[in-house]
Amino acid sequence: MQPGMRIGQYVLIEQIGQGGQATVWSAEDVQLKRTVAIKTINLTTQVQPGVLASSSPATSPVALEEQVRRFRAEAEIIADLEHPFILPVYGFGQQEDWLYIVMRYMPGGTLKKLVQSGKLSLEEVVKIAEPIADALDLAHIRHIVHRDIKSVNILLDAQKRPYLADFGLSVTQGDAGATSGSGTLAYMAPEQLKGASFDHRSDIYSFGILLYEMFTGTPPQFNNQHWNLTQMLSGAELPHSFDIPEAVFDVLRRATAVDPADRYDTAAEIVRDLKDIQQRRPEFTEDDILLPINDPALQASIDAHNLFDAALAKWADGAGRFRLYEEDFQYVDSFYSDNDNWGFELDDASRRMMLRAALEHGYHLDLWWDRTENVADKRAVALQTLTSELPSARLRAIEKLTALEDSTPPAIPTRVATIIEFDPDADVQLAGVKLLEARAQRSASGSWREYAYSAEIDNMLASLAAKDADASVSEAAARAISRLRAEKPLKRIAAATSDPDAGVADRALQSLIDARDEAPALPTSIPADLRRRAFVALTMRQLLAGNFLLRFIGAMLGFVIGWVGIALAVFTDQFTASALTDNTLLLAAIGNAVVTGLFWGAIFAIPFTVTIEIAQRLKVWTPLGRSVLAVVIGAVLFVLGFWLLRLLNYNLPDAPKWDYLIGLCGLIAAGFAFPTGFRLPDWARALIGAVAVFVALYLSYSYQSQVFIDWSLIYLPMGSEVRLATAFAAGIGVLVHLPEWMPGLRRAFRRRGRK
Repeated sequence: MQPGMRIGQYVLIEQIGQGGQATVWSAEDVQLKRTVAIKTINLTTQVQPGVLASSSPATSPVALEEQVRRFRAEAEIIADLEHPFILPVYGFGQQEDWLYIVMRYMPGGTLKKLVQSGKLSLEEVVKIAEPIADALDLAHIRHIVHRDIKSVNILLDAQKRPYLADFGLSVTQGDAGATSGSGTLAYMAPEQLKGASFDHRSDIYSFGILLYEMFTGTPPQFNNQHWNLTQMLSGAELPHSFDIPEAVFDVLRRATAVDPADRYDTAAEIVRDLKDIQQRRPEFTEDDILLPINDPALQASIDAHNLFDAALAKWADGAGRFRLYEEDFQYVDSFYSDNDNWGFELDDASRRMMLRAALEHGYHLDLWWDRTENVADKRAVALQTLTSELPSARLRAIEKLTALEDSTPPAIPTRVATIIEFDPDADVQLAGVKLLEARAQRSASGSWREYAYSAEIDNMLASLAAKDADASVSEAAARAISRLRAEKPLKRIAAATSDPDAGVADRALQSLIDARDEAPALPTSIPADLRRRAFVALTMRQLLAGNFLLRFIGAMLGFVIGWVGIALAVFTDQFTASALTDNTLLLAAIGNAVVTGLFWGAIFAIPFTVTIEIAQRLKVWTPLGRSVLAVVIGAVLFVLGFWLLRLLNYNLPDAPKWDYLIGLCGLIAAGFAFPTGFRLPDWARALIGAVAVFVALYLSYSYQSQVFIDWSLIYLPMGSEVRLATAFAAGIGVLVHLPEWMPGLRRAFRRRGRK
């Protein structure tokens, strides 16, 4: 079994226990929105502690048959007993090669864990022992001998109420097929150790050992070995401990007598004697006398504590429903976030509940996340929060799970995948896709592989990409699949392009195009026709995405500046010094230059813009391919522009020298296309483009000067040709890259404004 696997109405979350041949999982009850525990056993493989069943060697038919028999009997016995303090069974069944028992989830852990954290007082021992004794006596009345009473088989809920669990070794008293040598060594009665006949009093013995452990922290030992072994061999007395009052010690001594006839007959009798001892103590001291509460702050803290306890009981650490509303949580938090000052003790279950509330309402989340130190607790609470009715809570849980350490086997990706597949909130789905992409191991070589995770998770991503109605979700899923280089889900998207539902087919094709946008090429397993369609569609999308206006304006301004400079140089050459002082004439010349410059600037801004944008936008093409395409198209447009300039502005109707004109125009286009296509830095692109324009203008001027024919691209007055060509080229080279400079200019203006 793996996280995310579904058993009826239950979805496995993570493995929480392993012992013998059984594995225990936490799971979500998707119908009742609660956490449960599922105990499983594989019918074909033997499970070793800490190892998944599917990877263990096959067991012998005899051992397996006995395990299966015990497993079935355990479910039947618990269902028949129906005691409030016997761990309840919600369901039992078989799925493929697995038998399973669905039980209540017990967040408080085991009694052993509680005892290891500190020895228990007589009052605490009685509080725990009484319900267990009642449950044990019911089993004995039904002629059931548990045979494995020990601290790890006593489970606690969030309020530390105990439940008797694990009837896997239990037998019907008098069963001829039952063997006595089963159980846990430190707790076994002498008759069990000897393999002799036994009855319910063997459980009484184990119960006595359990009580001793609650008082002292460990089962009794003698000379560093289990005391019951020494008792059986030499009759050694129960080791005395200063943690156990003498009257209580007499009770434990009788409960663990060698001869079953000398023991108590029922567990309830043991508890009765312990309670008698407890009642002989003073009922109260002066510190116990309750006085009226006149302090409003103290009363408020009591109210907060009551709210907290009620919510903790209802939630039951995930086994129940979370019921702490936002206003109540903030009220409780005002005291519990400063618990030391108010004298509130916070155990692990309390911190988990406060973290659950913080995830639910987004209040003091970082505080309770940090206070919950155990990573497993953080993970468990966040996974439980994925079932919240609030999309914002599910979103916060996913964000916290994104970088959190996972369990073994991994639970987070599978759990998140099952949630987001049908989640109605697009933001939650997008966060889930982001999590899956972030937690996946990237393909080391960048080559395509079958799956990034597993068939279940990857196919869920494919389903989102091909069928989700929200375009942003389908796009994110498709891009994640492509970035992770997962081939099989991509093939599922490709197959969906033939879906009879036109909406699904269209979304699948768009997702395939999005996937192509994230990879140098689609895998060859995708049909060639689809690969071609994706390439063409992505080419058009990239060309038409965004707008050209800012680059067009920049190119036009650069041309106008250069054009006005040339016009002023011509004006200076053509008029006498006295005419140059005529402001009216000068302004007229400048105005005429600006008007004609704007016209021709708009004409030439087209090839500059198209050349750069083709080389920059066509990411689906190779750098060389998009650069060459930009040169070809740009050169054609430049040729057309300069031909119109000769015809309309310079009144030169004769056909130009085409090979010469095409070469110079190709040089200009190449100066802007190749630096852009190969992603050079912005300053390098501007410099190379300016040099290309300068060289083309200067070569055309030199050719004109040599052959005395009007072959110059733009007329440059003699003597000023280098200066004017440089200014013209610099203006174009810099301003045509205005979109790249704008973010930096905005930041500079903002900083200047703040000063």
